[in-house]
Amino acid sequence: RDLIVTGVQTCALPILLELLRAYLVFTLCSYDVLVNNQAKILRVARLVLGRSLFRRLMRATMYGQFVAGEQYEDVLDVSRSLAPAGLYPMFAYTAGETHGNTDSNGSSHAEEVWKHNYAALKMAINMAAESKEFSPYTPQLSAKLTFLADAELLRRVSEVISHNEEVCGRAMRDSVEGLPRADHVPRLRETCQSLAALLMTCTWPGFEIPVQLTSQADLRDPFLPTILTHIPFHMAAENAQDLDDTSSCSWELDQTPSSQLVRSLPLQSISPEDREDLLQLWLKLKDLGQQAQECGVHLIWDAEQTYLQPAIEALILDSMRLYNQNSVVIYNTYQCYLKRTHGIINRDLHIAAAEGICLGAKVVRGAYLDEERALAVTLGCEDPVNPSYEATTDMYYKVSDLLLDQLQCHKEKDTAGDLQVTFATHNADTVLHVLKGVEARHLPLNDGNVRFAQLYGTRDYISFALGLKGYPAAKLLHFGDIEQCVAYLSRRAQENRAGIPTATMERHMLRAELTHRLRLAQ
Repeated sequence: RDLIVTGVQTCALPILLELLRAYLVFTLCSYDVLVNNQAKILRVARLVLGRSLFRRLMRATMYGQFVAGEQYEDVLDVSRSLAPAGLYPMFAYTAGETHGNTDSNGSSHAEEVWKHNYAALKMAINMAAESKEFSPYTPQLSAKLTFLADAELLRRVSEVISHNEEVCGRAMRDSVEGLPRADHVPRLRETCQSLAALLMTCTWPGFEIPVQLTSQADLRDPFLPTILTHIPFHMAAENAQDLDDTSSCSWELDQTPSSQLVRSLPLQSISPEDREDLLQLWLKLKDLGQQAQECGVHLIWDAEQTYLQPAIEALILDSMRLYNQNSVVIYNTYQCYLKRTHGIINRDLHIAAAEGICLGAKVVRGAYLDEERALAVTLGCEDPVNPSYEATTDMYYKVSDLLLDQLQCHKEKDTAGDLQVTFATHNADTVLHVLKGVEARHLPLNDGNVRFAQLYGTRDYISFALGLKGYPAAKLLHFGDIEQCVAYLSRRAQENRAGIPTATMERHMLRAELTHRLRLAQ
């Protein structure tokens, strides 16, 4: 906690006008009525003031407080300003989310948005690479897959993946039911081979789904259904000519008991249209991953809603297959407000170890709480969200302990670097928990394998405490169009309003600093 005190004492570096702006913004954000209705307020302000005055107002308040700028030169200038405090930048391209809108001529406006975002991300990777001149750590850039493709596409593919994983898991269990334990492994091996043959043509015609069955432990592994149904997109791209084969499920299986069981399974297929769109998305991800690797930049893909995650996770894992062979380039993001998060990280650690790839993980509390809960009520299914803020904190601790244990194992095996973790949190207790875990496991904090991150414009006392101590700490620098960034910040403020009242805490600290400066002036 001495670190946090040091951060409070040293974070008061902004000029007086910046302090006044921060105090105004956090004062407004501390009122629930404003936070709950901010979308309407912003919409009315945009209509009344007009585009020019509205942008000037936002630049002087919300946008100026939390966003690094519109132009890349401005963003790099903010990045340079962090260096004296020992902080490095984590860039976050922020764009509008378009879900398949079309104009009056029938042409897809969404396609233009995705094309623009794709070009912007390529430029952003180059910008991040430039920051290496004033940052001792590998620069990082985060973005969302829905900047590049329709969320509905990811939803449909996620439904196929989730359904087939459940079916394959049931098939594995049913295949050994009633058999003596000594016969389990041969039967499981038959079942896996039959499932792979079926999925080869059912999920995506044109190539085999590679299944590595190297030991008996693999066959008993609870994550095997996930590995079976994992779509190898990079193989699809190499065999794109085979995608013309749209015949449904024309497989040939032998007559073993396992194949007879598998033959009747209600597996689902990705539609030919979705296959083509998915392939185009994959080619963009492949290009961005290759550019990030060549430029020496970490590319972090953010998590999104749970109904999109199976497809997002499959795409990111396959990107890791290509670009995380020798070092971490691609990161996945894990949201601790979800009940499933510990199991998902455990699964990804298993897959990375089994396939010999490096794993990059960004750990966050997460967003979309209200949306997830409302959807669960509508569908009549189990709420995927942890029941309380405290339960989410416990999940964050559980996940961080798991990852720190794995980092310790890599250190002992002399494979440090095969796992890199960024703990993105605004909670001081969470930072202290991770620091204690690092100290207890004797992990170094100067190799970049453990990092911290906080949003630009907030929680400066945590960031300064870490940076001035020499720990790898980043400021998350959002950049992009003013109106799109303000809309994003508005959503995030509303999504996170149920947590600890951080705005009130920030306001009290800023008021104390302003009072201190006024006394000095007298």
